[in-house]
Amino acid sequence: NTQEALRLSESLNPLWALFSQHGGSLRVVATAAELKGLATSPCLPLPLKGLEREGRQALAKQLDELQLT
Repeated sequence: NTQEALRLSESLNPLWALFSQHGGSLRVVATAAELKGLATSPCLPLPLKGLEREGRQALAKQLDELQLT
């Protein structure tokens, strides 16, 4: 169902915005894994880094609001 797919994609717009703000999905997804306890922090190899405090807080809020587990 195209309409349902569009609705679901639109509900993830805040997450897509975080991807844009942080140069792609790698740092955001790595930080999400850390926040959800799926990876230890820091989980990215140097010189890569997860999100800093403000980015982590914004991501944690989005994960809670989107009820992503």
